[in-house]
Amino acid sequence: MIRIGSYFRKSDSRYIRRWKCRGCKKTVSEATGTACFGQNKRRVNFPVLKLLNKGMTERGVAWVLGINPKTVARKKKFLSDQCLLKKEE
Repeated sequence: MIRIGSYFRKSDSRYIRRWKCRGCKKTVSEATGTACFGQNKRRVNFPVLKLLNKGMTERGVAWVLGINPKTVARKKKFLSDQCLLKKEE
């Protein structure tokens, strides 16, 4: 694997390195294979979890954070799956 540069991930304001395989010429990044791979609003994961644990409704969470209620529903499913994985460990 050789390093071929990096890119700026807007959803959490980080620079992510990219790598290239010398054999097959495929490229991957440090984010490939992580649980949050492909998410556009990583910054709201923790606030959504906190507000939902406090007993707030999905609609209320969406209003407070200024996001779509559909986003809150998707984050709720994602976060519940992550909590189950942590619990099994």
